[in-house]
Amino acid sequence: MPTKKIVNNLPLLNKAIAHWGQAETAIGETLVLPDGTTHDGAIDLATSIKDAETALTDQRNALSKAQGERTSTRTVAQNAAKQARKSLRGLAKNVPDVLGLPDLPAATSAPATLLAVYTDIANVWERVNALPQASVPAAKLPLRIPLLEGNATVHLTQAEFVARVEALASAAESLASAESAVSVGLATRDDLHKQASTVVKDYAGVVRGVLPDGHPLLKTIPTLSG
Repeated sequence: MPTKKIVNNLPLLNKAIAHWGQAETAIGETLVLPDGTTHDGAIDLATSIKDAETALTDQRNALSKAQGERTSTRTVAQNAAKQARKSLRGLAKNVPDVLGLPDLPAATSAPATLLAVYTDIANVWERVNALPQASVPAAKLPLRIPLLEGNATVHLTQAEFVARVEALASAAESLASAESAVSVGLATRDDLHKQASTVVKDYAGVVRGVLPDGHPLLKTIPTLSG
């Protein structure tokens, strides 16, 4: 991933743009850099940098929101999965499928790991619901599991559990997309600042080549070191 911190060359680029206009007035002609960049091109680059910084701020905000949603949906799904596993093992312990229920990984495990386990639990739960009541006398089918949420006890159905799993999957996908957007935004921002550095450096060389020694503008050329 590109660096999160980079030297901000926009202020220096803006100084070069202002100096550029003064230099063109002084020499009475257009000043073009070796790579073909013009004064207007430098202005466009400055605008692109500002736009990229704004976009990156928005992308980081979206990432923060996606992280929060992933965390909340993961907590909800993990709590439900933990209780579902307990309820299935306690009420349908003699059902062969229940014996194969997977252990729960840590809630901070990779989304793919969590989703695979939650899906297994949902599938076992669905098969238990399809059994004759006589096969699971301790359970009332279709099975609803008790959950303490807030100050109340709720009874979750298998379909509601699946909905929580799907919400986590969606949140994980949104988070991955947000992370990718930030990575691209950082790369774009870094590349533009590097372009600005090149423009400032090349401008200094060109303007020294078109102004005569002793010209006042030579004393105010923006440089990367100043």
